[in-house]
Amino acid sequence: MESSFDTTACPSIILWLFALFLRCVETALRKGIRVLFYVDDLIVMASSRKSAALHTAVLVKHLSLLGFAINWEKSSPLPSQSIVYPGEHMSSLDMRARLSPARLEALSALLSCISLRKVVPALLVMCLLGMMSASHVVVPLGLLHIGRIQRWFGKAMYTACLSASTQSDTRGAC
Repeated sequence: MESSFDTTACPSIILWLFALFLRCVETALRKGIRVLFYVDDLIVMASSRKSAALHTAVLVKHLSLLGFAINWEKSSPLPSQSIVYPGEHMSSLDMRARLSPARLEALSALLSCISLRKVVPALLVMCLLGMMSASHVVVPLGLLHIGRIQRWFGKAMYTACLSASTQSDTRGAC
C-alpha cells in the first residue's frame, strides 16, 4: 500500500513547520535584517541597495542551512524598489501600493459576472467578497465599498436558509 503526505491529515506537522519558519525569520530579525513575510513569501527591506543584497545573501544562507529550498524561478534576489507581493504592487519610489494587474483583472472579471436583477451563485459572491476584503488595504475607503455587499449577501443568505428550513418543515406536514 502506498502512502502519501497529506497536509489536511497532519495539521500538527504544518504548525510545526510554520513555527520553524517563524524561528528562521526571528533569527534574521536578531541579525538586523528587516523581513516582511506572508506564508512562505519573504521580502527583505533595507535602506540601500548594498545592504539589501547583503541581507538577502545572509537570509538565503540561513534558510538553506536549515534545510529550506528556495524556488529561484519565483524569486527576485536582486534589490528592487518596486515589487508585486500577494496581489499588490508596491513601490518605494512613489510610496504607493496598488492592486497588481493580475488581481485587478480577476476582480474586474468577478464584477462583470454580477449585475442588477441577475441571479448569481452564492459562491461567486463569496469569491468577490474575499477578493475585496484582501484588497481593501490598497483601495481608498475599501471597507466602505464592501459593507453594502456584505449586508446584502448576509440578508440574502439568511432569507435563503430561512426559506429552505420552512420548506423542509412543510414537506413533512403534507
